Amino acid sequence: MTRAEWGIVGAIVAACGLGIGCLFSSGPVPPWLWWVAEGLVPALTIALVVLVWRRGKRGLATVLIAILLLVEGNFSLLPYELGLKEMRLFKGYSYVSSDGRFSAGGSNCLKTNDCSWSGVERNFAEYAQSHPGVRLLRCEPIHPWQFWNWFEYATNPRWRLPYSGSAWKPSP
Repeated sequence: MTRAEWGIVGAIVAACGLGIGCLFSSGPVPPWLWWVAEGLVPALTIALVVLVWRRGKRGLATVLIAILLLVEGNFSLLPYELGLKEMRLFKGYSYVSSDGRFSAGGSNCLKTNDCSWSGVERNFAEYAQSHPGVRLLRCEPIHPWQFWNWFEYATNPRWRLPYSGSAWKPSP
């Protein structure tokens, strides 16, 4: 690799570090700092892809583009800007019990203690004490083609619950 290519790689790593620092900072992040990281990573990655493509390494350029799409789809505002994801302050998730007698959450639920994940767990634990053997199920399916949700699918405990569409059917 030439010095220019190494310079671009170094700038990409620095911009990614800046973006990761913004994501995991404990205090408020200035908006201009976030937008610098948000703009530098794709721009520098595309510059690197062009250089690699011109050198005839088409496979490596394709891999870099795939990595760019995965990173930008999962850790940026790109899905919101393209209309692939709704920008709302609180998304309500619905849960039911395996016997169908307990339900929690939902899209009409305001963000209160009872609608948060800890509130749902607490309410279900109280319900499960009087109904042994019952399980909590999620009502939203996982959409694996929506790669921008992969980070939440991997890190949020609500997605580890069994899906109600496969385990619970309402009785007529």
